[in-house]
Amino acid sequence: MLNNMTIKKRLIILSALAITTIFLYALKVLYTDYIRYMDASKTIKGAELSVKLSDMLHEFQKERGASAGFLSSKGRKFKDTLLKQRKLTDEKIALYKEYISTHDDSYSSEAKRSIDLSGLEQMRKKVDSFSVSTKDAVAYYTALNSSIIDTVARISTRIIDPRLHNLMNSLVLFISAKERAGIERAVLSGAFSKDRFDKFLYSKFISVLAQQKAFFHLFEVTANEELKKYYDSLKSQPAFKEVERMRTVAQSRRKEFGVDASYWFKTITEKINGLKKVENFIQRQILQRSAEVKKSALTELLILTLLSLFALAAIGYISRSVTKSIISSIERLTRLMERIRNGDLSVEVERRSVSRNEMDVITKLLDSLVAIIRELTGRINLSVDMAAKGDFSRKLSDAGMEGDFATAIHMVQNGIQAMEDSHRKQQLINFSSKLHAIGDVGEGLSLMQNEISMLIEDLGHILKTTKNTSEQSSESINTLEDILQKLQSLVMQINDSNSSIERLNAMSNEITSVVDLIKDIADQTNLLALNAAIEAARAGEHGRGFAVVADEVRKLAERTQKATSEINVSINTMKQESSSIMEKSETMTKVAGVVSESVEDFKNMMQSLDADAKEMSELIEQMGDQVFVILTKIDHIIFKSNGYSAMVEARVDGTLEDYSSCRLTKWYVSEGKKRFSSVPSFQKIQTPHKAVHDLIMQNLQYIKGEDRRLEEEERIIENFVRMEEASRELFELLDRMRRELHEKSGFKKP
Repeated sequence: MLNNMTIKKRLIILSALAITTIFLYALKVLYTDYIRYMDASKTIKGAELSVKLSDMLHEFQKERGASAGFLSSKGRKFKDTLLKQRKLTDEKIALYKEYISTHDDSYSSEAKRSIDLSGLEQMRKKVDSFSVSTKDAVAYYTALNSSIIDTVARISTRIIDPRLHNLMNSLVLFISAKERAGIERAVLSGAFSKDRFDKFLYSKFISVLAQQKAFFHLFEVTANEELKKYYDSLKSQPAFKEVERMRTVAQSRRKEFGVDASYWFKTITEKINGLKKVENFIQRQILQRSAEVKKSALTELLILTLLSLFALAAIGYISRSVTKSIISSIERLTRLMERIRNGDLSVEVERRSVSRNEMDVITKLLDSLVAIIRELTGRINLSVDMAAKGDFSRKLSDAGMEGDFATAIHMVQNGIQAMEDSHRKQQLINFSSKLHAIGDVGEGLSLMQNEISMLIEDLGHILKTTKNTSEQSSESINTLEDILQKLQSLVMQINDSNSSIERLNAMSNEITSVVDLIKDIADQTNLLALNAAIEAARAGEHGRGFAVVADEVRKLAERTQKATSEINVSINTMKQESSSIMEKSETMTKVAGVVSESVEDFKNMMQSLDADAKEMSELIEQMGDQVFVILTKIDHIIFKSNGYSAMVEARVDGTLEDYSSCRLTKWYVSEGKKRFSSVPSFQKIQTPHKAVHDLIMQNLQYIKGEDRRLEEEERIIENFVRMEEASRELFELLDRMRRELHEKSGFKKP
């Protein structure tokens, strides 16, 4: 349809399209600024809500710490503090509820959905009645505080302005860190109240301390300089140092801290109040920046509106004037060109003596158009014909040509030059293909992949050996403890046996004495009995005197009976002691056997540990050699790749180092000489290594100054081929050098 339109209509349509496009673009810009203005308005509301939330969060943090101290001390401490704190918390809750009830926006709706205060009164009653543990109470307040922090974080994600977004991120990080400080206050309030840590409190303390440090570090990274200076000025306050001292005490022991819980609560509350000042400082910056963004957006909106209206009016006027001028000139030129088209090259063009615009210049040049076209065509045809035959020696001249005709000459010359460049580039492509055929970096990287796989396997072996060493060390310790216990038992048994033997010896002596006594008594009894019999026979009636003898015999009999009883008792006791000695001797024998076996097992374990330690040391040493060899290969693959790239792109930069600056050369004369000088391959690596560097450096001479790549193509290709051969030889010697050293040391990888 446009092909059938006149230029006048096209210009009118073009002007209309231009005006419409500019109008739509202006609307888009205005709409963007309007959205920015509305976002700034919403941002102020979000910032105001964030202030309310952070104030309420601060009071919840203090109430959590007071509740923890109250529960841990069983109500002996923090009672008055807790009641006062609840009043402060209720005041902030009331301000928060009043704000969301009077602001019906997305931020308030988000806060209503995310923050649940319905269980607060019930939790307070449980705290007052001691029907909830310190752990659960802290967990409730922590969860509530987390929901507040998450709400502030979500508000920050909706902010478009970068500086304001960064300030909101700083606020989120800072209140998150302050929240951990509040948890620390609650945890240590409980611990100091009990004067000891339980398992939960200690682990919670360590975790919260680490999180707190991480959040403060992130805050310092993201905060602007003004915030950092303000925060640093507060860190020098006495409360910060005193909290750090008491924290160190808590970290160094599990009980008997010597720290009063109320003093801890008061001191860290002073610190947190200091942190609250920083928080308030951030809030003021957020509110100030929000107001600035809103004001700036409104100003830009008004300015762009006025500029858009002015631009539309100016463009409309200019379009009308230009269209009228162009159409008038076209109509005049159309009449002239019609005569020229009919072959009337003798036409005289009417023109002003002084050109006013481009159309007058065209009219002036039209007079010489025919002659110029004839000359132009002849020159172009001759040059193009020679170029088509591969002869680029003829250069088109623009002598006598001006304006677009001279441009046409130049364009044709550029086309011929492009043909020449294309021909040369094709030759360079062929040259580059030959270079890539010599050195393939991908092949070298595949080689590195295999080496790295071997390294990963060795790392797995190290891990396995380490685990075995650890397990056997544990078993050795247990075995040693068992040996010590059994040796102690053996010593006790031996001591008991010695005591029993001593008692047995004493009893044996007593038995000997008793036996002697019995013997004496028996002798006397026999003698008296004999005398009594003789006297009785002689005396007859007078035998009454032998009554005395009879009495003595009776006494001797009693003594004999008594001695016999004592002998029986002693013998029985001796039997019992003998049995005891027998049992203990058997026990000692068994214990000695077990001890012997345990000692033997311990010896074997220690030998195994020693072997594993030596194997691990040798394996790590071998891996160090392997990693260096891999690094050296990568260095030279990159060096070769840079050499190929430099030759293809005809550039020389600082990425190509000479032989003396190479990592391998420095290693060869220092660490390598100490470690590998005894193996044959070490002495051979310098020759191929030097060849790799020297051959590439030789090729670089052909692109320094004048580019002589095509003229010296064969020599360059030959140097690269020799360089690749030297590189392969170098890589093989490095691998062989490493194997020779490890074989010489007698270590073989499992």
